[in-house]
Amino acid sequence: MIKDSISNSKLYLNAHPLFAKAFEWLNEFGATAPDGKVFLEGEDLVAIPQHYTSHPYVDNKYETHKRYIDIQVVLDGEELVYLGNPDQMVVNIPFDVEKDIDFRTGFGEATTLKAGEFMVIYPHEAHEPAVSTASGDKPVHKIIFKVAVSRL
Repeated sequence: MIKDSISNSKLYLNAHPLFAKAFEWLNEFGATAPDGKVFLEGEDLVAIPQHYTSHPYVDNKYETHKRYIDIQVVLDGEELVYLGNPDQMVVNIPFDVEKDIDFRTGFGEATTLKAGEFMVIYPHEAHEPAVSTASGDKPVHKIIFKVAVSRL
């Protein structure tokens, strides 16, 4: 996991060949992009702008991926993102190849993701995003980039 300010994103451009394109798109269109999917490099790089309300923590909503790295960027609001070891969790919804996701029950540690910050979550990290902070359920404007691992 990497967590940093969007203003420091240039420090991570060499971490993956498509990170530069993701952050370039974020800086140019991110704040005004409508909710939905934007295919920036076919299926290899997809931006998913979204607005939602954070939710209370539940221990059975940890997700893992195999094909994609997530770059999760909060533009407005804040949330907790729980991270844990998937090997120490129980799969409660098996892996869906088409959606590149499974869901697990387990425990992890919370990290606050605030407006202007991003987090890179790798496939070996189970995560539960969009969790409410101590101030309760709040609106969040976020962009998730799905970055294909196969480009590494």
